[in-house]
Amino acid sequence: MKVYLLKSKGNGAVPDQIQVRDMDFGIIGFFKASNPERGLKEMGLEDEEKSARAKAAICQLEYGKLVVMEF
Repeated sequence: MKVYLLKSKGNGAVPDQIQVRDMDFGIIGFFKASNPERGLKEMGLEDEEKSARAKAAICQLEYGKLVVMEF
């Protein structure tokens, strides 16, 4: 499944977040950028290899830039 990853900047009480969206740009899930392991696990991505690739992509994400990933 191809998805878009988007990192959004938080402010004040709202933390930085990672949004996961499908190819129609509908939101699949979102989680804090500070803890991607937990967010990916809650979304059901428990495959070690795919999870490691996703974490690596998340660490390199710039704010406001879309990245297409294959889960």
